[in-house]
Amino acid sequence: SFIGVQLSLTSSKSFVERHLGALAADRADSIQTYLEAIDEDIKVQARSVQTRKALSQFAAGYAEFGPEASNRLQQAYIADNPYPEGERDELANANDGTNYSRIHSMYHSIFRELVVARGYFDVFLVSKDGDLVYSVYKQGDFATNVVDGPWAGTDLANAFREAMQGAPEETHFFDFKPYRANRDALAGFISTPILDVRGAKMGALIYQMPIDRFSAVVHKKSSSDPSTDFALVAPDGRNLLARADETGGLPEDGPFDADIVARALAGEVGAASSVVGETGMETGFASLEFIGSRFAVLAMEPSDIALAGVALIRERLIWVGFVLLTVLGIVSWIFGKTTANKL
Repeated sequence: SFIGVQLSLTSSKSFVERHLGALAADRADSIQTYLEAIDEDIKVQARSVQTRKALSQFAAGYAEFGPEASNRLQQAYIADNPYPEGERDELANANDGTNYSRIHSMYHSIFRELVVARGYFDVFLVSKDGDLVYSVYKQGDFATNVVDGPWAGTDLANAFREAMQGAPEETHFFDFKPYRANRDALAGFISTPILDVRGAKMGALIYQMPIDRFSAVVHKKSSSDPSTDFALVAPDGRNLLARADETGGLPEDGPFDADIVARALAGEVGAASSVVGETGMETGFASLEFIGSRFAVLAMEPSDIALAGVALIRERLIWVGFVLLTVLGIVSWIFGKTTANKL
């Protein structure tokens, strides 16, 4: 009946909204689990005797160079590195006879294996004075001072400052933004202090967050919903890990519906219609919180796909209405003709 079809239409739309809301909530849980594993890992690494000894020895080796530390180490591990940028981690020992290089040969393989196993973009050891005494990949930030050096205004420096000013067991997170030391590629950082045996802060352990693995967690396609795209959105509306629009799916940067993002950040779980770029979307939303920061998680499906079943019901409704009108017209015509004949 007409009423039955109308109820089916409403029910199907509600099902789509509940489904997308559930997808967003499930993806938020997956992202949170991944981030919490990184948070736990950096705490464990920072508290290890091995990391404490590494920072102590690297800082001592660094100090032996005096005011020339930055120039000497960048020359040895960047300029004279036989491996190109992106592969500088292959060099374990500069063989320059310095204590620093001896120490580097002892610890480099340990931190390099950590980066490879966990997928981190880089790992940094920073002394209490702000000297970046060790990194795995030896980018332009290596052997600089993050307090008053060229990267003092970056989130790497902010991560160090927060670690040194915060509580001993705290971690600090700075989400993904362009980072000059990596040619303005997106970079996020998580940090925590390294404590000596008396519990005093001797520096900081900082991870540059993994881009590829994190992006894979955010954007993983569901076999049952291949047309659904996901986004992790900051309170200011930034898509933290924008995926290149190579397949005609999710536009790279949004912008996203501000009302939907606000509802997600307020703790709601649900779905609503929106427009992303120039594409009509049915958008499920949820949120997650990580180290004091809240983010919106969106599950988006093009409206023409998400509501295909609803459109089919709507077509059925139109045809039912057309048939009913036709039948009523015929009945009226017959009734009118019969009445006229009786007269």
